[in-house]
Amino acid sequence: MYPIAATALTVPLAVALVGCGGPHPVPEHGTVTDARYTAAWVQWMPGTTTCSGQPPVCTTSGGYPIFWPEEWRLEITDMNNPDWVGTVEVDREVFDKCLLHAVWPQCGQTTGTSEGART
Repeated sequence: MYPIAATALTVPLAVALVGCGGPHPVPEHGTVTDARYTAAWVQWMPGTTTCSGQPPVCTTSGGYPIFWPEEWRLEITDMNNPDWVGTVEVDREVFDKCLLHAVWPQCGQTTGTSEGART
């Protein structure tokens, strides 16, 4: 591939990824429009059995746990563009401070108070 062709493909791809926001970029200033808490949990991955040969010889591997930590996430909607919505993972302290309709990121700062309500 020629350098110009590679650039022509790379730029639209980069723009598409930023536009999709994988992970979604968070507006610099916005309003808290949703808050989600997920408790810590354990996912169990089952074991597998593989057989081969005649007569079959089977090998079994045991299952294993995946431990997922608790998460606090805020959805932020841009003040100037309501179509721009991003999600940010925060700690419990910021989650507790940034109530619905509070101004982001000011609501999570250590000084001042948050307006809004958790519903």
